[in-house]
Amino acid sequence: RIFIVGIGKGSALASAVLAEKLGDKLTQGIAIDVNEPNLQTKKLKNLKTFVGTHPLPSEKNIKATKEIIKLAENLTEDDLLINFICGGGSALACASDKELKEAAVVFKELTAAGADIKEMNIVRKHISEFKGGGFAKIAYPAKIISLIVSDVIGNDMSTIASGPTVFDITTKEEAENVLKKYGINPKNFSLLETPKDKKYFRKTKNILFVCNNDAVLAMEDKARQMELGARIFSLSYDGEAKDAL
Repeated sequence: RIFIVGIGKGSALASAVLAEKLGDKLTQGIAIDVNEPNLQTKKLKNLKTFVGTHPLPSEKNIKATKEIIKLAENLTEDDLLINFICGGGSALACASDKELKEAAVVFKELTAAGADIKEMNIVRKHISEFKGGGFAKIAYPAKIISLIVSDVIGNDMSTIASGPTVFDITTKEEAENVLKKYGINPKNFSLLETPKDKKYFRKTKNILFVCNNDAVLAMEDKARQMELGARIFSLSYDGEAKDAL
């Protein structure tokens, strides 16, 4: 059996296109996005799409994530799960009321304090049973292929959408240290350790599908076709937004 799960911005349309290609070969698909796919793809009988909230999660996100977890829990070693994991997935995939409350506090306080996305997602992984490889554990022992669309400089797949199918090398202690660094008491959160048994990842393949570099190179190419002067300033420039210029 073949299943599809989409998590993040653009994942619903990507899931819908693949669902159309697979036709009756697809057993079931679920996607959560910030937008519905187009009207044509909404007619697909074997793909269910949800519209969630971003950058802060909501009850809508919990409802969709629970459906995804239910799908994954029923997979067997003979099943294939194809995921589209995209930017925004850290907020859109929210597994419980506890995570909802804690994720909202983490986002607001760490954003205000100037934490970068890697630090933010280290903490997000450790307040969730889904992120930081948790989804791979839930779907075990199925074969998993995750097509990952990166919105993170450097394309660290464990950071994109907080790495739901990627083995996480960070620890609960590191999450505590990030919180302490920005003056936040770790005792206010129910921090968890992410799955560290590598058996959950032996049948998982994570593929960098699209990234920011692709967009930058395409813009440079188009500009040159239009006979405009174009130069790539950087493919890895980052920093606090107010200081970036």
